[in-house]
Formats: sequence, C-alpha cells, structure tokens
Amino acid sequence: MLDDRAGRLGHATQAEYRRFFRIYRFTPFRMYPVRDYLTRLAILAQIEWGATRIYEGIRLIQSSAFEAWSSTIVGQAAVRLFDPSLLGMLRGIERAFASRMMINYSDFFIDEVRPDRIVTRFANEYVYIEHAMVGALEGVARLCNAEVELETQLETPFDGRVVIHTKPPPSRWSRTA
Repeated sequence: MLDDRAGRLGHATQAEYRRFFRIYRFTPFRMYPVRDYLTRLAILAQIEWGATRIYEGIRLIQSSAFEAWSSTIVGQAAVRLFDPSLLGMLRGIERAFASRMMINYSDFFIDEVRPDRIVTRFANEYVYIEHAMVGALEGVARLCNAEVELETQLETPFDGRVVIHTKPPPSRWSRTA
C-alpha cells in the first residue's frame, strides 16, 4: 500500500521512497513486522510532507489504507460481507482484528454505539493511534459516505479510544436557500 500511495503522491516521491528502501513490493498474503511498516510510513510522510509535518502525513497516508486494502481481491471479498454503513464496516473490522486476519499484534473494539457517536478502542496498537488510526477511521468513514469528527483519548501511547462523532446525513427533503 505504501509504494502505491507514494506513486499517487507523485513520481518524485515514489522514486525517493524506492531509492531509500530498495525493496518496495510485498506479498499481500504474508504478515510483516509492524516495525517495518512504522519505519516506511514515517519515511514516506517525511519525504512528501517534510520533517515538521510527519504526523500530518502519517494521518493522510493512513486515511487511504482502507481504500487501498478494499481494492485488493481479498479486500473486495471481505467488504462485500460487511454492512456498507459506517457501523457495519467498523463491526467487520472489529471481527477481522479479533480473528487476527488483518493485524496480529493489537486489538480493536467498539465500546459504545449511540445515534450521535461510536466509541472505538485500540489496545496494544503501535501504529500511532492519534495520527494513523484516526486517519484510517477517516478513510473508512469516507468510503461509507459518513460525515464524522474524531476525538482521540489516549490512555498510554499504545492504548486509547477514538470517539467518532457522527453527523446525520442531510435530509433529501431539506430546502436550500
């Protein structure tokens, strides 16, 4: 996903990313160490956004992760099994975390569901909850056509909640001035 994202950011970004890492293509059917992903994510963010905006870059890169995964053969099959609503997708992601199908080192839970918010929780998550995971949740919401605002509540650097404040879709009967 990261090499493809580097390419979408521009030829110069992808060339610098490839020059830095040399190996940039990986099989989608193998689990890789999270430390490698973290390094590649941070370096790509630095290449494109600069050293002072790495966290912003991480959030933006990760916001396209679910879209990239859902465009793979495995992702397409999995997404077809989920309810296409934001809550349905989050429940599918929660099941995938529990099965260790996507990630084998951390946990993701839905702790609370109300009409105006969904409270999610990450445990033992090393991929920057307040930047990368917030970006990932923004990407899921975007694919579900859900308008959201996110609030991060860290308990430790690797454990915390992301509160997804949902906005109701505009009524098709509302009038515009």
